[in-house]
Amino acid sequence: MGRGGRGMTALQDAAADPRISVFVSASAGTGKTHVLTNRVLRLLLQENVAPEKILCLTYTKAAAAEMANRIQDRLAAWAVEPEARLSAAIRDLTGDIPEIETVTRARRLFARVLEAPGGLRIETIHAFCQSLLGRFPVEVGLPPRFEALDDEAAGLLLAEATGEVLSAADPELVDAVQHLSGLVSDVAFEGLVGSFIALRTRLPEDLSRPAMARHLADLARLFGRKPEDRGGRAEVIARFAARRQKDWTPVERAVEALRGGTATDQKMATALAQTRVAFDYDDYAGVFLTGTGEPRKAPMTKKLGERFPAERDWMAAEAAALAALEAEATAAEVHLASRALLILGTAILARYTAAKARRRAIDYDDMVLKARDLLTRGAAAPWVLYKLDGGIDHLLIDEAQDTSPAQWQLVRALTGEFFAGDGAQTRHRTVFAVGDTKQSIYSFQGAAPEIFGAERQRTDSAAHAAGKAFRPIELDMSFRTAPAVLALVDAVFALPQARDGVVEGGVLRHVAHRAGAAGSVELWPVEEGETVDEAEAWSPAEVAARGRSAEDMLAERIADAIRAELDAGTLLPARGRALRPGDIMVLVRRRTGFVDALTRACKARGVPVAGSDRMSLAAQLGVRDLIAMGRFALLPDDDLTLATVLKGPFIGLGEEALFDLAHGRGPERLWRRLVARAGTRPDFAAAHEALAAVLARADYVTPFAFFSRLLDEGGGRRRLIGRLGAEAIEPIEEFLSHALRHEADEAPSLERFLHAVESGGTELKRDLDRGRNELRILTVHASKGLEAPVVILPDTTSLPGVRESLLMTDGGLPVFAIEGAGTVPVVAALRETLRAAALREYRRLLYVALTRAEDRLVVCGWRAGKKKDRNFEEGSWYDLVAAAFPEDAEVHELSPGFAIRRKSGVQRDPVGERAHLAAASAAPLPLPAWALRPAPEESRPSDPLSPSRLADADIGVASPLALAAGGRFLRGRLVHRMLELLPDLPAESRGAAAARFLAARAGDLPAEARDDLAAETLAVLDHAEFGAVFGPGSRPEVPVAALLGTTSVLGQIDRLVVLPERVLIVDFKTDRPSPSDWRAVAPGYLRQLALYRAAVSRLFPGKPVEAALLWTETPRLMPIPGAILDASLADLPGVAPPVDASRQPS
Repeated sequence: MGRGGRGMTALQDAAADPRISVFVSASAGTGKTHVLTNRVLRLLLQENVAPEKILCLTYTKAAAAEMANRIQDRLAAWAVEPEARLSAAIRDLTGDIPEIETVTRARRLFARVLEAPGGLRIETIHAFCQSLLGRFPVEVGLPPRFEALDDEAAGLLLAEATGEVLSAADPELVDAVQHLSGLVSDVAFEGLVGSFIALRTRLPEDLSRPAMARHLADLARLFGRKPEDRGGRAEVIARFAARRQKDWTPVERAVEALRGGTATDQKMATALAQTRVAFDYDDYAGVFLTGTGEPRKAPMTKKLGERFPAERDWMAAEAAALAALEAEATAAEVHLASRALLILGTAILARYTAAKARRRAIDYDDMVLKARDLLTRGAAAPWVLYKLDGGIDHLLIDEAQDTSPAQWQLVRALTGEFFAGDGAQTRHRTVFAVGDTKQSIYSFQGAAPEIFGAERQRTDSAAHAAGKAFRPIELDMSFRTAPAVLALVDAVFALPQARDGVVEGGVLRHVAHRAGAAGSVELWPVEEGETVDEAEAWSPAEVAARGRSAEDMLAERIADAIRAELDAGTLLPARGRALRPGDIMVLVRRRTGFVDALTRACKARGVPVAGSDRMSLAAQLGVRDLIAMGRFALLPDDDLTLATVLKGPFIGLGEEALFDLAHGRGPERLWRRLVARAGTRPDFAAAHEALAAVLARADYVTPFAFFSRLLDEGGGRRRLIGRLGAEAIEPIEEFLSHALRHEADEAPSLERFLHAVESGGTELKRDLDRGRNELRILTVHASKGLEAPVVILPDTTSLPGVRESLLMTDGGLPVFAIEGAGTVPVVAALRETLRAAALREYRRLLYVALTRAEDRLVVCGWRAGKKKDRNFEEGSWYDLVAAAFPEDAEVHELSPGFAIRRKSGVQRDPVGERAHLAAASAAPLPLPAWALRPAPEESRPSDPLSPSRLADADIGVASPLALAAGGRFLRGRLVHRMLELLPDLPAESRGAAAARFLAARAGDLPAEARDDLAAETLAVLDHAEFGAVFGPGSRPEVPVAALLGTTSVLGQIDRLVVLPERVLIVDFKTDRPSPSDWRAVAPGYLRQLALYRAAVSRLFPGKPVEAALLWTETPRLMPIPGAILDASLADLPGVAPPVDASRQPS
């Protein structure tokens, strides 16, 4: 069992074998990422496997990053490992003693992967699809360099498309909109459209007008109607009323019979007779049907029925006919609603598709669908596959149980040649997939776990037909979870009522790698809660708070228990240390009010909480304060928004101050009242000043600049975080990033930006992996791939409800299940199928939740359901765990009157991180003395010293007229630039080039002045004495930076000449008149050259470094003695002399 770091079992070793194709079913905690990583490493060690020929597809970006980091870390370590250790590492990985060539190859893999085109390809399937479409956009009908829309941008585009359709004048669309608007609210309508678009992959592919006629006809036949039928419930009832009013005879006979019976019979007779006077269908049907539409069990009393059997039988038959009529009427309404939705939804989908095309964009779902079409359909598919066939030899798929049908089609296309054609015969190619159908919990994203088994069979058949090795492998050894928890998991899914959807045949058995690790499972009683009276909306807080719900009480009980165990230093036996907040993970099925209640309760008790893993940006308090300020800037007369701003953290008026300002103002706007009273109170004056500044800039800056200044000026950010806490920082930063993206995508507009934030549904997704010592509260879906020593499951007592109003048939037709549609057979059948699938996934979700626990599992819950004798629903998580809970569990009193059941294991393995006693571990360690002292103030590094600025500070002799006119600097810049550019040109071309340059750069100078500059420059270049300065080995405008002692120097040398025997620094000077001797040179010039020389001497320590000034007026090259330059540095404290200065010429 012991190879490969964490220890590889024989089955893990077989799964990582790069010579065979493998499908792995890996239970939770069995090390699938470890196997994947080792398989990639072993593939890379193969002689003929290039890194770019490996493609690994993962489900999430986090999984891709984790795997890439693991592989890169291993390869980086191999690159520098001593020979013996590297050989041992390869032996541990492969099981074989490596040859010298293999060790050499392993050492070079890190560089080889870095140099491979595209690097090691470990990416999500959507990222792969995007890159694939980027390579072949035209072949799939996309424009080159298309844009990939994020969820928010796609949502805004869909909203625009919906608005266009709703305002269209098409009569058919108008009828559809009117019909649906009578059935749902505005908010529900948006959700209905969103659900329709989300299910577009299940719609018929052909939605053209002729095809739509066929789909609408099929939809009508689904409800037993004709395609031309447009009548709804009213028409069905009208037809019945017409038939009934033609023949009242059976009704009259029944009335006469009922009048001779009991009081109940006579009451029925009166009601039935009344319908004869003024027919009302509802009253008539009420005689025969119950409130739920079912036929009454006894249309007349038993004795009366025996006296009048014909009338009794007629009433029973009429009741059955009316029940059937009700079903027909409801089916008609469902048909019309579904028809309207199909017409409207396809129109919106068409507009949405057209909008994406105009924007040259695709959305998240398009990536997979278009990539699938690229490889499986159209004339270009064979060509694309031919181009790809040489690029992928080894495909690895992670989390294969969550792969959708369209994604599996893509995989089949990529691997089609692995076991057929030339590729199967001439190249070694493998497929590896790892997954666990027990953990398939993403059906809302299209996951179809049943396909995993079908694909395994298909790959097995294809491999064997081609004579290739294939092996299905099951991993059941958990490296994560303690035996006590695994025993409960196995017991739960041994129950017949828990197996469906989780265990398909056989028995679920986990093997604990940590066989001697202590663990425990706990089952708490269901929290009943207190009676909560419904309070009025405007009741005082103390009245509204009477009574506590079961959710609130459970949240407080959990927080109390955590606080008590932290204070007591409760030991984690398997770890030999005290419990920490970061060890605890609370998993819920849904983000309900319980999450907020638990967060509040933990914070109130000083338990650090990481916050929610996902939150709406617009719902965060800090963001709402920013939005309120933006809304005020757009409309100052909005009194409610202004009141919110005044009480908010940016202004901070108190309740009494706001009342004083707002009360008794009549129709006067609050802003005008604040303006008028700004001089009466200091807090009003401060508020007016701050808000006036906001209004002054609102129309002149971008949204990002507006909110940045609001946060940065006057301590706005400090006040906001001071009131809301550090947890407000992340939403604020995301809000600002959102503003920047808005400005990049479209013309900046504060109104448009705020609308996008409030309606775009932007969510903050936070990584709550165990990096900080904080309690984590996550949904089970978000916890996939995570683990914790202690897991608490509080949301366990209720079953999932099937509330979807939009259902889809197998043929891709939408069925809008309006209120009361459950009696329609089509709807009932679809809902039952959906409910069964939801229950199967509900149980898989339980498996995922239970197996996140490493050492300790706590199952609790609050009352659910309406049965008095049972406070949890049958088949719920709590019900399943309670039924499987060990009978020999001990009873412990968690608090007075609250007893829990606990089953614990015994620690037999040695503890790796044995700590102090529990009580000692709980006590905070004393801080070292240095932590209590202020840090010593660090010396501030000086600004870099610029040699040219030293020269400018001591200009020397120059014409006063030139100085006054600023001409000296222009003249110097022009000459310097020409001396940089002209030496690279042939001598005969320099004159014309100089003229062109001066005409372009100094066209407003007199022609004589330009000619003078050109002549001066050319005289320098043509001078025979300066050949070495501008010859080979010389470089113009050379930047130089150096640390000379404690002083940093940063400058640019006009000309640097590197010769075999020496290095020459030349600085150009255009002074008029120029000095004839170095003794007359300005000291600043000498210090400038001295700094250049000191810096360059460190680059060429073995060569003498000389320095000279080139006076362009004369022209003349003036060498400066080294001793003079060294002496000039004495005036600059902290500057070190040149390297090996004794060798410099003097």
